Amino acid sequence: MAKTKTLATGIDIESITKLINEYYYSNNYEVIEDGIIHNVKTNKILDDVKVVEWKQGYKFVKLIT
Repeated sequence: MAKTKTLATGIDIESITKLINEYYYSNNYEVIEDGIIHNVKTNKILDDVKVVEWKQGYKFVKLIT
């Protein structure tokens, strides 16, 4: 897996989705399959961030290249 930087953690998909929307000051983001983050308003996928399972919850991470 590529290097990542953790931006937020949550116990379930709903809580991490809420944190993602707070991070981007929006209500338009949702987590779809394989941890991909999708903007429902613009119908775009975010390439530089994703959600990964971590221990007993989830992490919202930035992919570092």
